[in-house]
Amino acid sequence: MSGPRREDKGLALVRAIPNSECAMREFFEEFGPQIFHYALTILGDTHAAQEVVQETMIGVWRGASRFTASSSVSTWVYSICHNKIVDYIRRESRHVRRASGADLSASAVTFENEPCGTWSYIDPGGDSMEFWETFRRLPNGQREVILLFYDAGFSVAEVAEILEIPAGTVRSRLHAGKQRLRVLLKGGSL
Repeated sequence: MSGPRREDKGLALVRAIPNSECAMREFFEEFGPQIFHYALTILGDTHAAQEVVQETMIGVWRGASRFTASSSVSTWVYSICHNKIVDYIRRESRHVRRASGADLSASAVTFENEPCGTWSYIDPGGDSMEFWETFRRLPNGQREVILLFYDAGFSVAEVAEILEIPAGTVRSRLHAGKQRLRVLLKGGSL
């Protein structure tokens, strides 16, 4: 389900969550796969993505009664997920620094699974492991805006809302990220 019907169902489920475990399960079934894909593509680690999705759904459950519908349900859920990803990276970064003295950035996380979806606008061969390994070499800010805009289908304004950055920054990151990705895919370097 996509578009307005999905948003209507999502809004109905959010409204029902405070009083219904069944609504929460349905909400997870509806939005879980997309936010898992988003988290997996950003983090590059299945376990980390699962943890972020779980924390996101806890955030949805806790925040459902306060959801005002000033944004779409999808935008709200992705905003929560984005914040949980940032929290996860910070937490892991502190843990790794304490354990080994090293620093962990999002790009240092190993890529375990190839995400689904064809990005023919950039990768005409579609879904190659080479493409995803190259995609992971982009700076995190560029990866996120490309992922949210092209893969999740959000508008520039919605991406700006999710990431809490100006729309102009989204546009510049989209442009720079696409240019950089094309150069990398042709064998260039950063």
